[in-house]
Amino acid sequence: MHQICRPLELIWSDLWREKLFRIGIVIKIVLIIVLMPTIQQEWFIPFIVSWIESPTILPWSGHLATDGDLLAFPYGVVMFIFNLPTTAIGWVIDHFFAVEYFTNIGFRVSLFGADILLLLLLMQMP
Repeated sequence: MHQICRPLELIWSDLWREKLFRIGIVIKIVLIIVLMPTIQQEWFIPFIVSWIESPTILPWSGHLATDGDLLAFPYGVVMFIFNLPTTAIGWVIDHFFAVEYFTNIGFRVSLFGADILLLLLLMQMP
């Protein structure tokens, strides 16, 4: 039997009406603001920041050329491109206020967006 997929906006509105979902979103946002995972601080964010500071065609080659860690970003181009915009915005804010905080937040915001998008896509499946 063929089932019709529900539109993403309908799924989102149904989810948003659920109190448990809203509580989970608030908890996740608080954790994004408070926790700083070591693996992100030591590997992922320095990799993206090194590319922001000196862009190359292949971010991995550029990172290794500047003595970056070999294990820094074991993901592909799509993941790099997905994390780049919010991390770059955080990097700009860090430079504007002379702090080292918002780059980390920017990276985690992109992961949070991916979590939400994946949830919506999985809920759309029949």
